[in-house]
Amino acid sequence: MLSLLLSSSADALQEKEKCPLLNSYSAVLQCVLTKHPEIQKAASAIDQTSLEESVARQIPNPDLETKAVFGNTSAGSTHEAEVALLHTFETGGKRTARVHKAEAELELAKAGSQRAKADVYLNTVLRLHRLRQIQQEMTIIQESLTAFSTALKNFRSRPKLGPEQIVSRDIVELASADYEIKKSALGAEAKEIRTSIELAVDEKLNWDTPPLPDAIRKWP
Repeated sequence: MLSLLLSSSADALQEKEKCPLLNSYSAVLQCVLTKHPEIQKAASAIDQTSLEESVARQIPNPDLETKAVFGNTSAGSTHEAEVALLHTFETGGKRTARVHKAEAELELAKAGSQRAKADVYLNTVLRLHRLRQIQQEMTIIQESLTAFSTALKNFRSRPKLGPEQIVSRDIVELASADYEIKKSALGAEAKEIRTSIELAVDEKLNWDTPPLPDAIRKWP
């Protein structure tokens, strides 16, 4: 029940909060570190273990137990009542062990949250850099396809081709087909990256002016 309530609260908060205008590389990264499902999950785990730690520190409250007996005697009706105060005393360091266990689980949840943030950040940075690289590769491929198309038109415009020209034409056709396959593969990869980023920020992005990082001249 506790996990369900925390999860519902986190989901409701996520629905209410929207990231600011995602028109820059840094804005997208900041939004991903807030809205990514893995980071939301890690934050919920911290909330849950934090509450469990608070519960572990609590001392059990005393219980009041009552008992009543009714009866009839020759002198008339009688009744007796007993009241008992019950209190639990934990021995053998049970409470201390319980608290230490809860504290360890909370630290583990915090460490898991930091790891999730690091993984999400690195993955997002690499994907955005890859998307920029794909755009550059697509430009080169399109330029090559245009050159191939021009060459093939020249071949087809001639009434007759010699043996060497036929071989050259076939090579250009094969190269053009190969580049079309590469273009299709890059397009599918770019679409997958864009979809994953939009799922991470829970918003649609303007890919006409994509928030991509500058090229890194020297990778660490």
